[in-house]
Amino acid sequence: MADEAGDAVMEETVQETTKGVEAEQDPTEESGEQEQTQQQEGQEQQEEAKPTDDTTTEAEAGDEASNNEDKQESDQAPGSAANTTGSEDDVQADEDTAVEAAGDASAVVEPPHTASQEEGEAKEEEQQEQQPEEEQQQEDADEDAEEEGVSNLASAQTEDAAKDGEDAAGGRTSSSTDPIDAQPITSASLLDSESQYQTSEMGTDPIQSLDGREASASVGSYDRLKDLHAGHKRYKVPRHPLDLNWAFGFNTSNPTVHLIEDGTRSDVVFCSGHAAVVLHKSAGDQSILLGHRFAITTSCASGDGKWLATADAGDDATLIVWDTATNLPIRTYFKDQIGLGVQAACFSHDALLLIVVITKEDGSQQARVFEWTNPDATAPVASADLDALSTPIVSVTAHPTAANRAVANTTNEALFLSWASDELEVQTIANESKARLTASAFLPDELTAVSGNVAGEVIMWSRTAADQPYSQLKRIQASPAAVNTLCLTPDSRFLVLGCGDGCVRCFDHQCRALGWNEDLESGAITAIAFATAAADDDLAHLFAHDDHSQPTPETFSQALPNFVVSTSEGLIVNIITGAEFMPTVVLNSHTAGITDIAVHPSSAMMVSASSNGALQIWNYEKGEHILTRTIASVTPTALAFSRDGHTLAIGYENGVVDFRDAMTLDLITDSTTIPAANAAVLQVAFAHTNEFAAAAFADSAVGLFKIEPADFESPWELVGRSKAHVGGVTQVFFEESEDSKHRCCLFSIGKDGMMVSYDLDSTFDTQLQIHEPRLRLAQGTYPLAMTDYTSKHDEEFRITANADYKLKLYNKSTNMCRATLLGPIYGDPVRHLVQVPKHPDHLNHQIIAFANSDKVGLCLAPVDGNPHRYIAILAHPDEITCLRVSHDGKFLFTAGANAGSVHMWQLNPAVLAATVQTRPQGMDALYELVEGGRDGDLINDMKEYFYYAQIRRHGITSMAPLQASDTLPLEDVPDVLRAVGFFPTEHQIAEMNNEIKFKDYFTTREYKTTVDLDDLVTLLVNHRPALGLAPSDLHEAFAALVAEGDGSLDSAAFYELLQEVGDRMTEDELARCLASLLGDSRFDEALPPRIDADVFAEEIVGFEV
Repeated sequence: MADEAGDAVMEETVQETTKGVEAEQDPTEESGEQEQTQQQEGQEQQEEAKPTDDTTTEAEAGDEASNNEDKQESDQAPGSAANTTGSEDDVQADEDTAVEAAGDASAVVEPPHTASQEEGEAKEEEQQEQQPEEEQQQEDADEDAEEEGVSNLASAQTEDAAKDGEDAAGGRTSSSTDPIDAQPITSASLLDSESQYQTSEMGTDPIQSLDGREASASVGSYDRLKDLHAGHKRYKVPRHPLDLNWAFGFNTSNPTVHLIEDGTRSDVVFCSGHAAVVLHKSAGDQSILLGHRFAITTSCASGDGKWLATADAGDDATLIVWDTATNLPIRTYFKDQIGLGVQAACFSHDALLLIVVITKEDGSQQARVFEWTNPDATAPVASADLDALSTPIVSVTAHPTAANRAVANTTNEALFLSWASDELEVQTIANESKARLTASAFLPDELTAVSGNVAGEVIMWSRTAADQPYSQLKRIQASPAAVNTLCLTPDSRFLVLGCGDGCVRCFDHQCRALGWNEDLESGAITAIAFATAAADDDLAHLFAHDDHSQPTPETFSQALPNFVVSTSEGLIVNIITGAEFMPTVVLNSHTAGITDIAVHPSSAMMVSASSNGALQIWNYEKGEHILTRTIASVTPTALAFSRDGHTLAIGYENGVVDFRDAMTLDLITDSTTIPAANAAVLQVAFAHTNEFAAAAFADSAVGLFKIEPADFESPWELVGRSKAHVGGVTQVFFEESEDSKHRCCLFSIGKDGMMVSYDLDSTFDTQLQIHEPRLRLAQGTYPLAMTDYTSKHDEEFRITANADYKLKLYNKSTNMCRATLLGPIYGDPVRHLVQVPKHPDHLNHQIIAFANSDKVGLCLAPVDGNPHRYIAILAHPDEITCLRVSHDGKFLFTAGANAGSVHMWQLNPAVLAATVQTRPQGMDALYELVEGGRDGDLINDMKEYFYYAQIRRHGITSMAPLQASDTLPLEDVPDVLRAVGFFPTEHQIAEMNNEIKFKDYFTTREYKTTVDLDDLVTLLVNHRPALGLAPSDLHEAFAALVAEGDGSLDSAAFYELLQEVGDRMTEDELARCLASLLGDSRFDEALPPRIDADVFAEEIVGFEV
């Protein structure tokens, strides 16, 4: 009856949501022209609803607004936005090649046809033969336009680089359109990990309403709905510049798993960070469902496995319902509907309703029931506040037969929810046992429910009649260990417990034991889920229970459906039931945050380390787990392979560094564990000669290790350590010597803004020596990461990313800063830089990968400050601990600090090139970053100052004629920049002079001594503060000057500091400057007696704070 009711509701809803769209017709009665029109309308509608990727480029907020005028309203399902397209006239021939490589949408796969459809097709072919030639030409033109629109998926959404940075408290980007802000739902989940493209259902989709918003669908009507897809094409969706290809690990804080089996597939679903992962066991690959900004806190599947709901928690939380057959988002709820996030969720037994427990903005809890299948029902159909609860809800489960009941529990209370119309009633019962409750479920009748607790008990709740309250009936000792999870089998015949001793136990409805299994040996069971197909009815006789029957392992294993469990040891185990009980580990995961990863220099091997001392080895191309080994009780904090791949160096938080066999993780010898320091190891690196290794320590020191091949007992020895930095080391690295490839050099960069070179000829007696002088890389900031970079003239550079959102290029031969460039702005500064090895698939593009605290991105060379050359995507909802690249340049690897997951990203250079080339390039891109653009007030002022500088140089009072020029001498650049509001330091001025002088050197072999207007704009955009200046910056500067007291200086100390600290001013320069600011030649008397940040800004400089 429930299915019939669901079918009726769905049939009525589908008619409403498809209003205005051609309904399914008998093919024998419709003309070929009508069928063509219907198909075109469906394709146009789907183009509007097509999901886009989280991938974005910077500085496109304005373009995005104009390109998305026809987008759906904000309450639509994310990912259904129209694609951003570029002008055909702006696309060059090489761009066409890249777009073609990125993907063509012309190839399609037709779904199976019915007999009536074949008859209709025959008639359609006959009518098409009679169709006028001009109509056929129009059809071809429409198809070409459609293909072009699909191929434009390679063009990603963008962010505005000129706006403010990310709000540190909320983790959101307020200055620009965050990749997750703009399009929470992506089509990354549609992409097959083995082929360049994967087909995805497109066309007129009956599960999407006419306005592109959420769908109405019934589980009972699902097959009938799918019939409406007949005759529609399956389009190939192009890849994006970065695709999440594989997730190594799952959220142990949310260990929920699901097993979907329907005769055509066998999929295991789990959560990894902010992604839901569908592991296709038969195909051996994964589909990744992206759409959340924060870590997924809960997930649930409908009884038949056709719908999946995932939810996160945070300031911008979302609840998403997915179609598991297509991996497409069907319905999305946002902050207005779910507050600060969802703690627990479940589908009703007929899947028409979604029951959730949310956290409101005031921190209280509320139960809500959503009719997610009704596109017009955005508000909950029923809700109730849960203010009196002592702890948060940890579980909610729907009744297996009644559509209006659910049971939930905190650790201390059981809650019984029932609703009729818009009223949600909640009965709360305190837990009489002192043991914490873990999970609850209804038995098939409407009078009994059960809860498990950590004492191994099952508590039965009962009521005497449907209109009576529940009360505790009895407590049963069901397990010697904690009952961590419990559920009914899909046919509701048996109650199954997942226990802390790793045992799965089966009970009948009177909680009498029927069977158990102790053979998993995989750790405590933390979650359990059965296959969506129910047990066969012909096995019912095996459970004809009476007082004389005894459970046997045979009956236990044969009567249960296949199921999957997650365990405390980070395993997901699939159990195939039947004559033989066959457990198979389908996923290995770390159970603690990942501290570092290392990728083999010549093979498809990746090693990861976690904070609980565990190491895992993976074959990342096959997704195969090779080895897990806990090697120490101390946290490993740094990993590195030797260049030949034979040795793995591991650094620990206690300062120890050891050297192990890369395949077995055994120590090379007992003496290769070296206590190098009393501070944690931050990084380990090997020289390309494999003769040296180096480590950076948390006490600002660098240590050098050297191999002695003749010493079989202690081949690796510590040469010495040197504290070369103040404030910490950010990176240590080796380079080949310019004199010989058989020699190398060791460098480090630190938070003091310095780069230090070390003497590799140092001995055990001399310890590690430093080459002087040290090189200053930054003033007022510091470098966070460095990697190699080759210019188009094959000039070798080091490229650094600093804390001020700048990239700097340093010539390796001269150590001269040759360029300062605006870097990626995605919330916070770049912390990791990696040069991607060139690969034949890269089309000769040089790519630099980067990552900040939570996003990973790519930069397409040449690096010129153009924000459109950067793209980024959310990699982890928590902190990214490391960024690595495979030896062949095909994959990037990122690790999350808390989730215990490693994410592998596939690079798609053709799509990256197509994305970049369809956006503004060269000076057009830089002028976009200037307030007002080319015709704005700032550029007009700069032009006036440009010519005023020429007049001043010629002589303001001179009567001689002046021949205006389109260039200025380098000496006038600082004054023009100061006139438009940018005040460079002397250090910055020196770097700008070098940048201009060598700009054209490799083509003209001459130094450039003048600048034009474009040069000035380039210097302004790339050198000025990326996020502007704020009063807080001034306060921080004074705090650095005044370490003690009330944060102020007397005028004499202030006068002295300006002449001795930082950008020193001569006494004459300072006197002229103060006299001009204070309007009094006796500035020493005009200075306030005490000067703090506010006095300096308001009374001396004249700023309004």
